[in-house]
Amino acid sequence: MSRKQNWYVERYVRAVSGFLPCSGKVKKPLLDALRAQAEEYIEGGGDAAALEQRFGTPQQVAAAWVGEMDTSTDASSWWWHWCWPPRW
Repeated sequence: MSRKQNWYVERYVRAVSGFLPCSGKVKKPLLDALRAQAEEYIEGGGDAAALEQRFGTPQQVAAAWVGEMDTSTDASSWWWHWCWPPRW
């Protein structure tokens, strides 16, 4: 992957990170997975400048991850433990 393509990937991943209200410990696996998917997309011939078109805006990606998290009473305690205080 070229330097410019890597720059686009890192910029996109950092933008998504800014919208996740979690600690770095919780964010890291999510962002690593996103980075790997973005790199795979680019290596498969995708346009690095069009990551938002492929995956969605950073806000949409973060909202999807937060929406997928289990909010049942059993799992909500771990969520708040790792994500408190929120970064609003």
